Amino acid sequence: NAAGEVSAISTILRDISERQAAEQARASLASIVDSSDDAIIGATPDGTIVSWNQGAETLFGYAGPEIIGKNADVLASSPGRVEFVHRAYETVRNGGSVTPYDAVLAGKDGRRMDVLIHVSPIRNTAGEVVGVSTMAHDIGQRVRAERKLRESEELFREVFEHAPFGMCVTGLDGRFLQVNAALCGMLGYSEQELLETPWTQLTHPDDVDSSVQRMEELRRKPHACLEAEKRYIHRWGNTVWARMRVSSVQDSDGN
Repeated sequence: NAAGEVSAISTILRDISERQAAEQARASLASIVDSSDDAIIGATPDGTIVSWNQGAETLFGYAGPEIIGKNADVLASSPGRVEFVHRAYETVRNGGSVTPYDAVLAGKDGRRMDVLIHVSPIRNTAGEVVGVSTMAHDIGQRVRAERKLRESEELFREVFEHAPFGMCVTGLDGRFLQVNAALCGMLGYSEQELLETPWTQLTHPDDVDSSVQRMEELRRKPHACLEAEKRYIHRWGNTVWARMRVSSVQDSDGN
């Protein structure tokens, strides 16, 4: 009042629900980033690392304090990869997008690791690029499995091609899918000629029915391995006797 005595209390209320919701959203996002199994790295447009989650620490072996402030190219596994990292960051700085790609990066101990990289821009409220976010997903297990499969396939091709006896793979329609050199030599046909000819046309007429019956038996008992002697007709018309072992090839679903 005029005498300076407190005669009432004035209270002003300001609605901060929107701010609280935004802070909760940011906290939730930060929690998601930090707890992700994938490495999530925040960097300035020039590549200086400013954030480093637990996934990145686990994958690369660097603790946050020792890697923050360094350039992201420290993770490149070779000088050639450094240039690739620079080009990716330049593309994002210029507002472009980088298609996710497989890369080989290096950890703190020098260990090389296969990862799938996602690079995306960080924008401010005005839409300007103020940083770069990089997510690295460990694909080492997948790459090793693919490498093992390739090696297995290469080994099979070597064994198949250079086997001292005839080998072939046929489709359910009776046509050859693969034939090796020994079989070509045994029957007198080139590989391309055999691939264009059903095996029934190369079988002695008296053995066609029994051969078809064996194929039907394999359909009923796909895990069986059948042995038999049968006659083929050589390119020049003479009879070729062969001792066969026949088994089915199944896909991952057992078909």
